[in-house]
Amino acid sequence: MHVGLRGVVGTPEQAATAFALGAAFLVSTSLTACAPNARLSAELGRTLTEVTDDDLTWAPTERYATLGVPARVVRRGTLFPARAHLLHRLLRAHRFLVEVPAARRRHIEEEVLGGPAAGLPPGALDGRVRTTDVFRWYVRETARRTGAGDPVRPLDHQLPCDPELTHFNRAALGTGLAARQARTPGAVAGHLLTKAAELLAAGVVSRAEMRP
Repeated sequence: MHVGLRGVVGTPEQAATAFALGAAFLVSTSLTACAPNARLSAELGRTLTEVTDDDLTWAPTERYATLGVPARVVRRGTLFPARAHLLHRLLRAHRFLVEVPAARRRHIEEEVLGGPAAGLPPGALDGRVRTTDVFRWYVRETARRTGAGDPVRPLDHQLPCDPELTHFNRAALGTGLAARQARTPGAVAGHLLTKAAELLAAGVVSRAEMRP
């Protein structure tokens, strides 16, 4: 059985350590999200190349609705984490949207969802919609709009980001891979694997050193 790591390796040192521990392969998640050919706007792509650990937070997403597991997302320049938490708290407190106090419901309809006609799922206007359906609709729409580069809701982008990207960003400062245009999947993978191989060949990381 081949065992690998996913979403946690963003530097050659981390890659070398993973291989020294016996990992057969590495799977990236966020590293290629900021590639020049990724399906993101140039602005959001640049944001990903600049994020640090302080720019990340946990938020309920579609995965949370189904598995109860929050996701790590970028909080810089977006209200998505706060709005997703708000909707999730409401679904825990109220079964139907009509049960939400009027002032809070207006805020959700107008500010979070973008207006009763355009934002609410079918059935909302006659009180039949459940708060859990509003939450699911919001997180799905933000994910869809972000991937499509939709400029209509610039404060609702949902950018998942694993630690591998913040680690890579920190290590890439002042190098040719700091710019988004240089971060093609091939260039990023080549950098990590080549440098990791050099570290292993030089004996910087070994299996013996990683044993407790």
